[in-house]
Amino acid sequence: MSGCKYITISYNILSDKRLNSTDKLVYGIIESACRMYDSCCTMSNDTIAKILNTTTRTIQSSISKLVKYKFIYRKIENANESYIKLRSMTVIQDTDTTKNTSYPHEENFTPPMKKTSHKYNNKNNNKYIVEIKEIIDYLNLKARKNFRSSTAATQSLIKARLNEGFTVEDFKKVIDIKCSEWLGSDYAQYLRPQTLFGTKFESYLNSIDTVKPKKDFDILSTYETL
Repeated sequence: MSGCKYITISYNILSDKRLNSTDKLVYGIIESACRMYDSCCTMSNDTIAKILNTTTRTIQSSISKLVKYKFIYRKIENANESYIKLRSMTVIQDTDTTKNTSYPHEENFTPPMKKTSHKYNNKNNNKYIVEIKEIIDYLNLKARKNFRSSTAATQSLIKARLNEGFTVEDFKKVIDIKCSEWLGSDYAQYLRPQTLFGTKFESYLNSIDTVKPKKDFDILSTYETL
């Protein structure tokens, strides 16, 4: 421990009323030794006692208590009935002792590891990629713009409308209607995804196209009146 300038004690150890001050300090020394020496502390009771200026019996009592409450795991190898060959201690990472957790013993012991959950799904992320590109390409062609189909905000707007049941043809119709209304005017600046594909999308889709060619029967009627 000569290279250790401080020890750390987690809050759940400090707040545990079953442990006294010496118990908590002993835990801090063992935890710091585990961090410094390959996740294992082999310090003797006498060494820890000298660090804390107390008796070996006090240290032995603290270690027994930490083992009892499953804050540390202690492994002892006996050369014979009266002689301890080696004693090593490992900090148990999951120190929530309110859980009914049993730990394996001896050489089979492995401290519990935290599991990392990966919820990222490539299939969901790539959904509608083809449709989004087709829609943006059509908008760029009709509105003479240069929007990118890879922009996150643009993809989010289009996916939201597609998830509501609208089709690619509905997008193209909205683009056609608004381009016929706004191109060549001050409103041309609003021929953009955030305006066209936002919350007013359905109202744009159901608006009347103001630029419509005359129908054949209208032309014929005009000719017959001459």
